[in-house]
Amino acid sequence: MFVTAVPGPSALLPALQLSTIPFNEFQFLGFAPKTTKSLNEFLIKVSNSKTTSVFFVSSHRIEKCIKTAIDILKNRKIAVCKEITKINENTFIGLPVEVLQKIEKTQKGKMGEFVVVVEKSPKQSKAKEIFNKEIEGQIVKLLEKFSLTDVVEIVHKISYIAKKEIYKKALKLKK
Repeated sequence: MFVTAVPGPSALLPALQLSTIPFNEFQFLGFAPKTTKSLNEFLIKVSNSKTTSVFFVSSHRIEKCIKTAIDILKNRKIAVCKEITKINENTFIGLPVEVLQKIEKTQKGKMGEFVVVVEKSPKQSKAKEIFNKEIEGQIVKLLEKFSLTDVVEIVHKISYIAKKEIYKKALKLKK
């Protein structure tokens, strides 16, 4: 009998931490489906999710899953964590197309246990949030210690306000 190792619950939190994706709220979805139709429906559900999504993918299906994600999750940040807590641990982070390229470049990249973390839907985020005095105050404090680029990145990761909007506001506040 051939038995494949599967990631356990102990792989979830390390995967979330390694992903660099905000996970104050997340959903665990178990294993990604096997069939193409079910996988498409599954990834559409993930793409519309209001929270960060975490799921397992077997080594046989990781490439197919990421190729499907390229079409459905085009501009969404994902992290594919391989062999968590083992000697060959590796994490691939970026857009789905970038992650696929990184995995293909890695020797034995498609072997092992995989946990996939997907950033929540930007449609459901706070992107339209209006800047309030508290956020403006934090931007001013950050500008004293960090570069404009770093401030934009920090505020975006915390608030999900569009980087372009943060940049405009930070330029006004910097004067």
